Amino acid sequence: MKAVLKEVAFALGLVMVIGTIHLFIGDFLLFQVVAASLTLPLMFIACKLDDVDCWLGGIEGALTGLLLGFALTLPFALISEVKYEGSLTWRPLAIYLLVALWEEAVFRGYPLARGSPYSLLATSLLFSLVHAGNPGFTPLAFLGIFAAALMLGAVRIYRGFLSAAALHFSWNFFEGSFWGFTVSGIRLGSLFRSRINGPALITGGDFGPEASIIATLLFTLVFLLVWRLRNPNFLSD
Repeated sequence: MKAVLKEVAFALGLVMVIGTIHLFIGDFLLFQVVAASLTLPLMFIACKLDDVDCWLGGIEGALTGLLLGFALTLPFALISEVKYEGSLTWRPLAIYLLVALWEEAVFRGYPLARGSPYSLLATSLLFSLVHAGNPGFTPLAFLGIFAAALMLGAVRIYRGFLSAAALHFSWNFFEGSFWGFTVSGIRLGSLFRSRINGPALITGGDFGPEASIIATLLFTLVFLLVWRLRNPNFLSD
């Protein structure tokens, strides 16, 4: 339990520090650069001081994460009206990459280095609560982000840090910069512009697909599958 408290305290402490930094940096991209520059070294330092392996994982796992992220966005594209937008630039790509790196470092890099299910639950709850200030946040958004955090955490534990970061980046990039959906209440430039017609339960409302029941079910399914691979007796008769 002492180890779990240290891991959660690491995440909570960095959330408070990064939140304070955000108050003084108005440029969204610059904020991401500062956040990543701060949290990635601290992840490795924490692992070193605690004598645990941060375990980055390999290229194969990272590529798998990229493909999985794309696959998870396909159901939303298939039920949407998709039109060419052509406003994709390098800036959203950089933002999504940096966000994936520093959020994984804070919530899953060191905190899940031991693979504790208690740390996974606690950091997933914290990850979801941190998004409460985003535009369009709802109880469904809370559930969707929580399920996404469980999925990313399971991937981090089973395949390494780079796999989780790649999956995180891929989901955000294809959801936002490729298909043109809103990502956690934020919309940036995109190659296409997609719109889902229907109730917020299906569309996710102003928060975007992450707040839809479809995403929650998809994230939960991937979490269960990955966790079952790591723990063959999980959910067995």
